[in-house]
Amino acid sequence: EYTRTLYGIATKRPNGSPKVFRLQVRDKVATEQVPPLFEPVTFRANIGVDAAELELRHSNRTRFTKSSAEMPSVEEILESDILDGYTFRLNELPEAAQKCASDWSFFIVTIGDVLSVGSKTDRGTIPVTIGDDSLPDETRTVWVPEHLEHLIDFGVGSRIVVTGRARETSFNEQVVYSINADGIYAIPYLKTDPGSIFESLGEE
Repeated sequence: EYTRTLYGIATKRPNGSPKVFRLQVRDKVATEQVPPLFEPVTFRANIGVDAAELELRHSNRTRFTKSSAEMPSVEEILESDILDGYTFRLNELPEAAQKCASDWSFFIVTIGDVLSVGSKTDRGTIPVTIGDDSLPDETRTVWVPEHLEHLIDFGVGSRIVVTGRARETSFNEQVVYSINADGIYAIPYLKTDPGSIFESLGEE
């Protein structure tokens, strides 16, 4: 049995307020009904827990359909308190990595400026190097899995929102913090053309 855990922001019909949700889906829903990222969708699910966060359960009628319903934009969500406890600056990745290590369902949201986009590794992941003003002299790597490669539609200098899991590893006896991405979204008005990726590589 194949399972997939989805997370995001959802509202209950008809007048629910936006909340963080987690939804575990199984079998064909998990493999064939992958929802689009950072876009509004409608879906049915069974409510397990209705508290500060929604714990949702798989339904045989769970289908994800793009929706024209009015929902907060990505930028509005980031400016609100909906994701309090999930948003981390890059200098806070040690804390985020601990939370992810102790809770398999925990996810993080971070914002960074793209400094470089690397070549695909033998494992199929693409390294995207980002920075923010919390670590003026350091950078962090976002590992983008192959099935999300199509989301890299931006260039160097773009500002991106990354969702995923922080991790702690060791390299040359140094502790390294990075992010395994589950989703990437380039903020439209801070997005550069993908061609700038190749321009920056050429200058090096």
